[in-house]
Amino acid sequence: MGYILLYEVVILLASALLVSSGDCPTYCTCDASGTSGILAKCSAFDNTQHFGLEVAYLDLSNIPKSSGLKLTNRIFFNAGLKRVSSITILNSTLEQIDVNAFHGLYNLNQLNLGGNHLALLEPDMFANNRHLERLSLSRNPLKYMQVQPSPYNGYFLNIPSLQELDLSECNLSHLLPTMFNKLTTLTYINLASNNISYIGKETFAPLVDLLDLDLSDNKLSQLSSDMFANNLELSSLNMQNNRLTSLRGVRIKSLQKLDLSLCKFSTVDADTFFGFPDIRDLNLSGNAITAINSNAFQHMTKLQNLDLSNNKLTGPLPNDIFINNIQLETLKLANNPEMNKFPEKGFQGEFSEMYILDATNCGLTHLEEHDLKKMNRIERLYLRGNEIQYIKPGVLSPKVVFLDLSDNKIAHLDKVSFPFGSSLKQLHLSGNPLKTISPADFINTTRLTRLNLKSCDLQQLWDSYDSGLQPLKVLSYLNLANNKIKNLTVKDYKYVEYVQTLVLSGNPLMCSDDLKKLIKLLTENGVASSDTTEKKKFEQLKSKGSVERVQVKYELGWKIFMNHICEENQNLIDFIPKSNESSMKVTNPEPISYDSSKTVTKSELPLDDIEMVTDEEIIFSITPDLEHTLNYYPEDIHKHPVTDTEASYMWPIFIVTLSAISIILAFVMLAALLLRWTRQKNSYRNKFARRHSICRTPRYKHGSTLYQQLYEDPHSPTTPVMMSKVQEHSSEQQTYTFPDKDTNEPSATPAQPINKISYLSSPFHHTSIVPECI
Repeated sequence: MGYILLYEVVILLASALLVSSGDCPTYCTCDASGTSGILAKCSAFDNTQHFGLEVAYLDLSNIPKSSGLKLTNRIFFNAGLKRVSSITILNSTLEQIDVNAFHGLYNLNQLNLGGNHLALLEPDMFANNRHLERLSLSRNPLKYMQVQPSPYNGYFLNIPSLQELDLSECNLSHLLPTMFNKLTTLTYINLASNNISYIGKETFAPLVDLLDLDLSDNKLSQLSSDMFANNLELSSLNMQNNRLTSLRGVRIKSLQKLDLSLCKFSTVDADTFFGFPDIRDLNLSGNAITAINSNAFQHMTKLQNLDLSNNKLTGPLPNDIFINNIQLETLKLANNPEMNKFPEKGFQGEFSEMYILDATNCGLTHLEEHDLKKMNRIERLYLRGNEIQYIKPGVLSPKVVFLDLSDNKIAHLDKVSFPFGSSLKQLHLSGNPLKTISPADFINTTRLTRLNLKSCDLQQLWDSYDSGLQPLKVLSYLNLANNKIKNLTVKDYKYVEYVQTLVLSGNPLMCSDDLKKLIKLLTENGVASSDTTEKKKFEQLKSKGSVERVQVKYELGWKIFMNHICEENQNLIDFIPKSNESSMKVTNPEPISYDSSKTVTKSELPLDDIEMVTDEEIIFSITPDLEHTLNYYPEDIHKHPVTDTEASYMWPIFIVTLSAISIILAFVMLAALLLRWTRQKNSYRNKFARRHSICRTPRYKHGSTLYQQLYEDPHSPTTPVMMSKVQEHSSEQQTYTFPDKDTNEPSATPAQPINKISYLSSPFHHTSIVPECI
């Protein structure tokens, strides 16, 4: 691991040194900040430039026409870019390319030529680039390459290795049958936003590995039944915004994702999608569908996501329309205002996987118990923009965590029945004619974290007070904007005392002492006054990358709010920090007492549990335990002027740290090498000592071998036996006789030493060359 890290550091420093030494040509900047390769970006490029670096990425985008960019014969190879892997030439008014411009670039993997003025390309221009996998020619007028009399009508391009091809916005009106004959390895094709009105059935036949095809925003009115007969791997087909009215007869058994949005479908018959048995995602939004056959989706047993929004469906839908779609997860019926109601007995079938139902603006007036009885695992329910007046008990599942009832006709919240043990975390009731609400309405929603009551008719926050009711302990966001509330007191704050954002704008509040006391309490507890200040606060906290303590200033917006209400140009609340206040560290989930200057350790802030929500977009968080967590975040955070200088020290600190790490690694490696050398030396000495003391064999020099051949006596016993005794430290040299080298057969008698020592070896040994010490 240390070697790898040291290698990367050396490469990084060497690359930076090379870049700074002037190897980047004129009109170019070279960046070696990463370890994946050097990026060169040029504002001009011609034959006179040469790169002394191993450039991996070349960017020639947005070169003006006055610079006269021309790609001549082997221009990249001659410029020293023979190892470049990616070239981007976007929006550079390039009009023509020499047929050999890219020759010699054997490592070229990606090429983007989008947004130029290319009308013709030599089909064999990239035949030599054997590793080219991605090519983009989007937004070039390539319509002449598909003209029948053209000399290039044999095939479009010859790139044996190409996998992804982008031809979007190229003014193509049709595709020649031979277009993809030399592009057989393609897996993705983008033909979106052309003027294609007809495609022959043999056009895609050579593409046996095709996975993803985009034909959106064209003028296709029909597809031939066997157009995709050879594309057995095709899994995604985008036909958005074409003139299709039916797919009857078309078969793509492997297809999993089909987008038919913004087409001209008016009905969905039983056999419309018969040729797509493996469909998982089906988008039919934005058509003019008025009716759907009850058997239209029954053979799609793997269907997971179905979008029928923005059509003209009239209700009720058949109750068994989804009876076989047991894997259905999301169902979107939004913006079908004539649907009016769900099936009389509810949707039949098993919906154990469904977690999203969108029935926004469907003309619903109420929900009965049986309407969603089978869909009892829904977690996110969108009912915005209907005419719902009440929701009966049993309709809402305890598993619902997000409920949008905005812009309905709910006048009394007690008409909406929340189940006991509800998991509801976000409730949106804005735009309903609610005049009063009571803490008792939320007795079953103890997990509620966000409550939106914007633009209702509330004249006061609570219509009654019950000392026995517990406050909403995890409620962090409450929006009361644009109501008719004239006064608020500290007593109103009792039930929402853990809230961290309270929006009161747009109410005719009176400048009373009760309101001043409440605002002061909100300020002391660090409560934000608007969505904007809450979002600023969150972004500032998240943008800080250090775990060091930083000075932050809490400006919660209440000063401007109160000055606007009371029409006074004075500070109603002391926002100036006291000199004797010391920095404090937020370490507990209790409401933060207000100080204009505090110290916060960002490593302690649970940023992942915070979600930013605006009126237009609701972002859902599934964090299970949010009690008190939002209390860590006061309203609007501004960096203290002292901390602005921290950024200027980051680069020197980084260099010093990197140098220290490199020095430490060098010492560690040196110590490891010394230790290894010492061990090897001691090991060699010990091995020699053992050999000399045990074997008693002299060391041979001048080319003599340290190996001897052992011969066995086939008649010897199986256990070695020492036949004579010799003094342990005999100085007499032991000499052995060997058989003749030319003799193939072994000697009749074993070799005997001159000093009468004989070894009777067991059959265990081999007659082979082995070390002299056993």
